[in-house]
Amino acid sequence: MLESARVTNVQASTFECGGIAIACCLRHIYTDLNGVANFLKAWAAATFGDRSAVRAPNVTAPTLFPASPGETWIHDAVYAMRAPFAFAEEFARKRLFFNPDSVKKLQDEAVIDGEADRKPTRFESVSACLWRSFISASLINKRGDDSKPTVLFFPVNVRRREADLPLDEQSMGNIVLYNCAKQPDPELTTDSLSLSLLAQKIREGVRKVDSGVIARLRFEGSGALKLILDELSEELGGCGDMLLISSWCNFGLSDVNFGRGKPVWVVRVFCQFNVLASFLIKTTTPFGFFSILPFSLFTLANLT
Repeated sequence: MLESARVTNVQASTFECGGIAIACCLRHIYTDLNGVANFLKAWAAATFGDRSAVRAPNVTAPTLFPASPGETWIHDAVYAMRAPFAFAEEFARKRLFFNPDSVKKLQDEAVIDGEADRKPTRFESVSACLWRSFISASLINKRGDDSKPTVLFFPVNVRRREADLPLDEQSMGNIVLYNCAKQPDPELTTDSLSLSLLAQKIREGVRKVDSGVIARLRFEGSGALKLILDELSEELGGCGDMLLISSWCNFGLSDVNFGRGKPVWVVRVFCQFNVLASFLIKTTTPFGFFSILPFSLFTLANLT
């Protein structure tokens, strides 16, 4: 079998202490994190002989969002728009833990003006906290024009954005769109940037992936997607440093049980991004969840 034809690779490692680590590498061209999580959960259920927990994948997405055969430009386009934000320095990874009490405090502080009845999500509140610290480090780092705003870049799960679509959590494919939130005002000091203001920008960025955008993708196909990515690329063109954040919290990865109990850690081992990226991951420990940040050494030293 050709190496390039493999959809996924799995490696199980056992340790003298009795622990097991299961690593899974799946080609992103076929599916997103949602599909990986479904595969792992079905595999774990099958080890117990629980057929009722193994659900068939929903493969309707290609009929809803048509694309021409052999199109590979989408993958290249997303990487190209991140290229100006790449860093060549050495980098280190840091894990930041957020226990339930600290998450609640952040959510209380990040309540958005005019939307007090809708509590900020964990993603909005923790991302706002990380973004504000990143802005502070970016100002010290001075990698570029100080007048350019930093930008938060994140994927949006389309499955959860349109109730009328025949999509569910079993839908396979890359059913996500990237979007961004810009620093409100580059002239503001970080002391003036409230979590509420940054959370508002994040929520506005997610809301941009609305029914109108989804309708364009459905009825205009890859032509509409190219225009959407071109618009996003143009918006990113006026920005300074980029922070990418992806939430892995609501995919059930911390509940996958192969017979040895739930995992102590669920972590992205390899980070292919050459931009600064954070992955929010729920844990089964007393900590609520944690963030993994591969930062350039200079930026990490100045992260507050």
